[in-house]
Amino acid sequence: MRIRTKFLAALLIELITFAVLSGLTVATFARVRAMMNVVENGTLLISMSRSVYSLLKDVVFDLFTPMSYQSLRSVVLAPRSLVTGREFAHESGLFKDQYQAFMDDPTVKYILSHDAALLSMYKTSDPLAMQAFNKFGKLSDLFDRLRTISPASETADKDLYQIIQESKDESLYSVFGEIRDASFYLNNIFESFLNRFVLGIRQRSEHLERSAIITLAASILILGAIMMLIVYLISSSIIASVKDLQTAIGNVAEGDFSVKVPKRGKDELAALGGSFERLAGDLKRNVESIPSILKDVNEALPEEPNWDEINNILSEALLREGGARGVCIFLRQRGMVQLIAKSGFDPLPSWEKGTSRRPARTGFALPDLNDRLLIKQIAAGSFDFDGAGFDHRLATLLVVPMAIRKKNSGYFLFAREDRAFTDLEISRLSAIADYAAQVLDNVEMHATLAARRDASFEALQAQIRPHFLYNILTSIMALNRMGESKRLEEAVIALKDMLRYTLEPGQWTTVVDEFTFLKKYCELQKLRYGERFDFSIEVAPECEEARIPKLIVQPLVENAFIHGIEPRKSEGRLTVSCAFVEPNLVIRVADNGLGCDSAKLEELASLEPKDDSPHTRSGRVGLRNVRRRLDLVYKEAALSFESKEDHGFAALITIPIKECSFS
Repeated sequence: MRIRTKFLAALLIELITFAVLSGLTVATFARVRAMMNVVENGTLLISMSRSVYSLLKDVVFDLFTPMSYQSLRSVVLAPRSLVTGREFAHESGLFKDQYQAFMDDPTVKYILSHDAALLSMYKTSDPLAMQAFNKFGKLSDLFDRLRTISPASETADKDLYQIIQESKDESLYSVFGEIRDASFYLNNIFESFLNRFVLGIRQRSEHLERSAIITLAASILILGAIMMLIVYLISSSIIASVKDLQTAIGNVAEGDFSVKVPKRGKDELAALGGSFERLAGDLKRNVESIPSILKDVNEALPEEPNWDEINNILSEALLREGGARGVCIFLRQRGMVQLIAKSGFDPLPSWEKGTSRRPARTGFALPDLNDRLLIKQIAAGSFDFDGAGFDHRLATLLVVPMAIRKKNSGYFLFAREDRAFTDLEISRLSAIADYAAQVLDNVEMHATLAARRDASFEALQAQIRPHFLYNILTSIMALNRMGESKRLEEAVIALKDMLRYTLEPGQWTTVVDEFTFLKKYCELQKLRYGERFDFSIEVAPECEEARIPKLIVQPLVENAFIHGIEPRKSEGRLTVSCAFVEPNLVIRVADNGLGCDSAKLEELASLEPKDDSPHTRSGRVGLRNVRRRLDLVYKEAALSFESKEDHGFAALITIPIKECSFS
């Protein structure tokens, strides 16, 4: 949720809550007002009951004290009892109607349904009130009968008591009891009940009013506290997000591009954090893309690469790491510009790979060594697509010179067809173009060094052949002197097969082929030594197809014959084996000769003889040759020796399995 939406939602909640509180408050005060109206109506009803009671007293006064009434009527305007009785009937009727209307009022009914005490009082008093109204009705009927039997002209000077006495209707005598009962109901029922009833309603309305005011005040305080809490939580979230972003910016400033900004929601700050993460990721890729190009090229280079493969590998690496959608690589050669590689979107479909053009016909301005050509946004009509031979979809173009050893050796062209390059992409492409130029230079230097290494390796390998041939011919000459013509013939045939193996082109062979050669070599030596020599050659099946340098083991076998087998007077034995001994491939050449002491072993370990006699030099040529060839083709291969005086000698070649290749 966006920050603005959060605040608007909080404000909306506040407004709705305030509106609800206002509505409840208005409804409560409306009920209070209705209760006060009921109180006013009840007070008016009490006044009417007193008025009816006053009229009833006038009747009683005239009835029981006629002489006093005669004396007072000249002083006080007081109508006769019959007139008062008529007014009593009228007022009591109005009083009954007002009482019924009062009790039927919805507010009164609501109060009675929510106040048990008032309801109990009402249930007790209402039947008595009905009886009182019946009494009022009977009394009014009696007054009407008196008026009927005594016309006003005849009773003008008669009091009520006299009229009743003169009447022969004995039922009129009940007027005295009815007056007594009506007086009782008016004084003890109506006024007492209504006073208590109105007082209860007034107290209830005052309580409701106080409760409404307290509730409103408490609600406003709670609402204010809730709003403060909401604002605090929102602001805390904003501050926390800002601090997270500040920390991430600080980490990037210190060089840590692998930053992760915590997502605390889906607001603008979270989006800003995500954008910053993408920016940091772009910066990290910008930094990592430079060494990754060399890594990609090194990993993709075949064992015997050619320049077409190298250029294709480099253009693919630039496309993958640089952020462009299309890459072209050009070389400057003898005043011409040659397109040597393309990858991705082809901005120059008319220019075929491998063809050359003069600089003036390339279709774009060639930048100087310390410059670059940038057409950030190609608008319609602002670029000659047809004349330049460019694809009409081209949207942006960047040409960076290939600076190698302070010379402009060519150009890298980067293009996109979907949008313009960003400033970060331009900076990144310019940087990796410079580095790619260095990669090409390094590959060229590597090829030169590899050629030199191969030449050195070939020279060292060729160095073995004369020694090998010399020793074989020595064995053949010995057989000739002994007159062993048949064995001499077998030796010449074996020599022919071994010479074919040594003269075959290539620096590498398999373990099984090398050990087959060694077997023939040992068989030839056995023709010479006869029963004085025996041998064993063992190869683990999993090692047979491992590739090793050709003739890398033969010097060790030859060294065993010269220094181990020949000096022995008894039977000599040679064992040659190859097996995987984690984490290495181990080739072991062991004899049961005289061996050597620890001092001699140290001398052999360094291959630096203490004396410089011709015999010593010739004895170490083969071992030094093996070590130098191992160093040329492996990083961690080693040549080591094991021996105890009078307990034989062993030479070991250890090659890390991770550096081994297989046919």
